[in-house]
Amino acid sequence: MKYSTLKPTAPRDEVDELLDEIDAGSMRMARLMTARFGDATHHTDLAPPHYMLLRALRDTGSMRASDVAEMCSMKNSAVSMALQVLEERGYIAREHDDSDRRVVHVVLTPAGLEQLSTAETQRREMMRRFTADLTIDDLRALVRIQNTLIETVARQDD
Repeated sequence: MKYSTLKPTAPRDEVDELLDEIDAGSMRMARLMTARFGDATHHTDLAPPHYMLLRALRDTGSMRASDVAEMCSMKNSAVSMALQVLEERGYIAREHDDSDRRVVHVVLTPAGLEQLSTAETQRREMMRRFTADLTIDDLRALVRIQNTLIETVARQDD
């Protein structure tokens, strides 16, 4: 029997069809964005995980490495390796907590802030091209839906 002649055994309802479209579309979008942003970030010396870590530090301030990992939804080992690279490049520094010397905080350096700013400008311009056909209302809806999905998935990790 040829596989092309197989028919679904049960009819799919509209919700199933939409969920399948969202799933496939998300995977395709992730692959496209990774490929495109990979090309954009090589000019700034920041891989996507490095970009995320620097943004987290800029937005939140000094944090422990484990807090950075949680905020970026990354494994501690991956964050540790990324922080080592960022520290070698002078984009972050590690500082001991004054009240407990065992605690080490990660902080963004001026060089890291400058590198992040350059990367954000490049990524923003790329996103402008990707979203050129969307209205401001579409963009607002996309951000709202994206944030809702992220929060839902993050809650399920707990």
